[in-house]
Amino acid sequence: AYGMLAHIIERDLYDRAFVQAWVLGFDDLKAHVAKQGFTPEWAETVTTIPAATIRALAEQYAAAKPAAIFCNAGVSHQMNAFHTYRALAFLAAVTGNVGQPGGGCNFMHNTWPGGLN
Repeated sequence: AYGMLAHIIERDLYDRAFVQAWVLGFDDLKAHVAKQGFTPEWAETVTTIPAATIRALAEQYAAAKPAAIFCNAGVSHQMNAFHTYRALAFLAAVTGNVGQPGGGCNFMHNTWPGGLN
């Protein structure tokens, strides 16, 4: 997620109007991503997902309107789950998918809303 976020920020694929109107601390987020060295290449070393795949997913996600992220209990059953949830919420926010019908970052615990295709 941080690799995707870094690519979206670096390539200016984020929703500028939404970020300006609704995302507080975006410049701090950009600085944090850069300082931590988050890149698709870094993410490849952590996940074994090729950096090219991470870049492609980031571009597809940033272009999708609306785009929804759904998480279930599996995310919370890992070390540093808070950081994973936070990165996913950042992705939804910078792409303008928060508060949009059919969009957002939806954290569930052993539930599924049904009817999703």
